[in-house]
Amino acid sequence: MKESKVVIGDLDVFYISYDEPAKEEHWANLMMKFPFAKRVDGVKGFDNAHKECARQSETSRFITIDGDNIVDEKFFDLEITFPGDTDLANSIVSWSAKNMVNGLVYGNGGIKCWPVDLVLEMKTHENAEDETKKVDFCWDLNYIQMNNIYSEVYNAGSPFQAFRAGYREGVKMSLDEGKKVPVKDFQKRIRELGRINDKIERLKEERSKFDLWDVAKNCNKKLKLNWHYSTGVQAPYKITGKSKPVIKWDSWGLYENSIKRDIMMNTFKEDIDVNKFVDAIFGFYKDLTPDELVARKDSGRTRERITYES
Repeated sequence: MKESKVVIGDLDVFYISYDEPAKEEHWANLMMKFPFAKRVDGVKGFDNAHKECARQSETSRFITIDGDNIVDEKFFDLEITFPGDTDLANSIVSWSAKNMVNGLVYGNGGIKCWPVDLVLEMKTHENAEDETKKVDFCWDLNYIQMNNIYSEVYNAGSPFQAFRAGYREGVKMSLDEGKKVPVKDFQKRIRELGRINDKIERLKEERSKFDLWDVAKNCNKKLKLNWHYSTGVQAPYKITGKSKPVIKWDSWGLYENSIKRDIMMNTFKEDIDVNKFVDAIFGFYKDLTPDELVARKDSGRTRERITYES
């Protein structure tokens, strides 16, 4: 089947704002980077605001940027190729954003690419007829999640904005596919998440015992590896002839966001064996070089993701 290409610069771009404290500053920033952007301001309701974008759009797909976002101007130069069997007409393309409050990277609040017809037909949030569709788009619509980071989310410009953002995130964490989770099950899953985080913290403590700054630079120079020194390698390592150092963990945080994403996506699975899950994560990442991870990120493809199987 013929591949499908999405050229971002050819699409209508909409800036959706409501009452964000920095919405005018963010709008000015966007106009400097992409002066052709359009704005939908003050429309009450998530569903209504997106429908207004769809009605104004002169292209079959359109881009939305939320009022709390600062966008990387490189985004507007993107051209993305999808396999021929990708159902783009019924899918939203979503890019990751960095939450500037907690440093986490995920799709919530990031840039989205929407099909006009789908948006005009959908009924979510304030227009939802199904209880599970009232909280977010993601439980009703098909998302194609891109892991590239093209915006930063500033959602704590005022005490009210910070509370609203945190409260909404908290509510979503307590749901499973938009449905309420029994209190007992929710408490169990939170405890399990804590156990995973504890194990990761212990691993971080272990890695902090090794100072490999000079060693990493020397290895890099000796083997002529195209590595950035700040990503480095983690002991124990070994060099045999011209083999690369064996990566046991991410000494300077290159993989941290990817691992946190994998943890988040598996948190609410039933009867998860925490030790087995953590072992699966590190078994997957330990042999990836920084160059290999960056290549995955920059390829435009959705990379493999850890999935826990009991």
